[in-house]
Amino acid sequence: MFGRLRSECPEQMSKVIALNGDVDQPDLGLSEDDKKLLQAETDIVFHSAASLKLEAPVYDNLRTNTGGTMHALDIAGGMKKLKVRSTGSKAKANLNLT
Repeated sequence: MFGRLRSECPEQMSKVIALNGDVDQPDLGLSEDDKKLLQAETDIVFHSAASLKLEAPVYDNLRTNTGGTMHALDIAGGMKKLKVRSTGSKAKANLNLT
């Protein structure tokens, strides 16, 4: 995901940090300190977390795919420097309706 950034602008990689969290939890399961850091310093958000487990119970996928997006948008709503927000997910299903 960051290959082009590494090759073209390696100095920018110092701005990328990994945080522990859980998309199914309010505030993405982030610690209060991590949430404050994100909301104070982040200017671009890409949210693409999703469950592709089509055999999973519908509620589980709704919690992750819809609830997770809502949690990400809640965090992004408090970002003071936010310029770009992108949310998206891909899931394909091939249904045989015969």
